[in-house]
Amino acid sequence: MKADTHYAVVLDAGSSGTRAYLYSWPDHSGDKHELLKISPLLQDGEPMVKKATPGLSSLGETPDNAFEYIRPLLMFASDNIPKEKHKETPLYILATAGMRLLEKEKQEAVMANLRKGINENFDFYFPTGHLDIISGKQEGIYQWLAINYVLGKFQHAEHAARNEELVAVEPLHSSRDTESLVFRPRTVGALDMGGASMQVAMEITSNLQLQGMPEKDKAQVAEINLGCTEHDTEHTYRVFVTTFLGYGANEAVNRHH
Repeated sequence: MKADTHYAVVLDAGSSGTRAYLYSWPDHSGDKHELLKISPLLQDGEPMVKKATPGLSSLGETPDNAFEYIRPLLMFASDNIPKEKHKETPLYILATAGMRLLEKEKQEAVMANLRKGINENFDFYFPTGHLDIISGKQEGIYQWLAINYVLGKFQHAEHAARNEELVAVEPLHSSRDTESLVFRPRTVGALDMGGASMQVAMEITSNLQLQGMPEKDKAQVAEINLGCTEHDTEHTYRVFVTTFLGYGANEAVNRHH
């Protein structure tokens, strides 16, 4: 039987512009040590991306134009993903610091116009939770996931490159025996400077490391399970993430002026 191809559309609504990214992946291999093999749709060997400027937050005063602003990006997605797949293709619109800086009423008006326009004009799978203004913490987690996924750091001992440095990770609820240790590639930390905010994220690999942190930093640790079962210790990561609103490139320049 021919393997099926699945698709997804992600609109990253940043402070200086909104970019549409298209992804696809084949059916899962069935190997519990492996994650889905997600890759961008390519054109002439380059990822297909379309951008709208300025940022979504520029529509705070004219929220009724929000859907029209985003329509060309959705047409781009619609034209490049097979029509028969639209109903099962998830669409995510995730807005970041630019929208976080708007007043609540303006945020809600922009989001309401987007939701209405998309539901009336496109068939993508778009439940309520797929349109969101994400926190700096979520933003930090997503960019940490993205860079480590691209670098192959989520491969496990069975599939890691021969020269890959492995680290012994202590699961959160482990009893200190070596049986419960997970050996996997050492992930990289990530520092992301956007337009309006900056995020820093890194993995916590041992309980000792966690215990040595001040309480306010412990609150910034997120537990992320990338596996397909609830108690998949092999694919569970603890990530310390912190965000600095106002320390993105554009905001820093504004402050300088």
